[in-house]
Amino acid sequence: MRVVLLALVFAAACSEAGRPLGPELTPTTSDWAPSVPLGEPAPNAPFDPRLVRLDPTRYAGSERLCDLSYMGSPGESPDPAVAERRLVRCATGEGAGWADLVFPIEAAELTEYVRLGDRIRVRVEPEFGRDGHPTLTFVANVETTSVVEPPELEPPVATSFRRVAVRDDREVHTCAISWIAPVERLRPEDEYPEGMVVHAPTLCRDDEGESWIDLAFPEVTQSAALRLRRGVVVPARLLDPSGGRAGHPIVGYEGP
Repeated sequence: MRVVLLALVFAAACSEAGRPLGPELTPTTSDWAPSVPLGEPAPNAPFDPRLVRLDPTRYAGSERLCDLSYMGSPGESPDPAVAERRLVRCATGEGAGWADLVFPIEAAELTEYVRLGDRIRVRVEPEFGRDGHPTLTFVANVETTSVVEPPELEPPVATSFRRVAVRDDREVHTCAISWIAPVERLRPEDEYPEGMVVHAPTLCRDDEGESWIDLAFPEVTQSAALRLRRGVVVPARLLDPSGGRAGHPIVGYEGP
């Protein structure tokens, strides 16, 4: 019986490997400018909290501007120094990031005046907050802005990375992003291919529906992770068929 089962598994793998990978699309990233190194954002530019995920120590303690494109319901905190906290999104011209916005007790009377579309000044805290989002402490209300997040796009059908992994194909293929998780910095103990510094579990749309990959970025293009969203088509190369988060294939970002 075991021999029969092994034969069936082998036959299924061979069948999967023999199927077409899916269409290779022109990457959305083809028109992008090269990624810029992480650094100090312009002092009057809106801040993307996802930058804290790329390098937590770089931004902790600094004051930034947050353009509020989403505000969740008020929530209480067990910390007596906190009057209120909200799940928010801070938008920039290229994307938006989630954050845990905290109002200190001395700003309790100002909470009702902070509204969707406002630009506020915040302080980046070293600790991550609710649901693992960066913590921002409210400092002051600056002005009202016309905050617009980039529109969500419908992903086309692209390469099936599940079949790429079966073949152990190391050529560059395309992933049409259906969903991408918040980017995370890799730890020294994470066993990822050399040179990768951040990663984000990602769903690619293919001819069978969707397939998971663990999209990894080298240092030189790590800021590109902030430009990725649903509908973007990225070039990527298989690095490890099953070594990523939850056993997903580790796929290296090959765009600018």
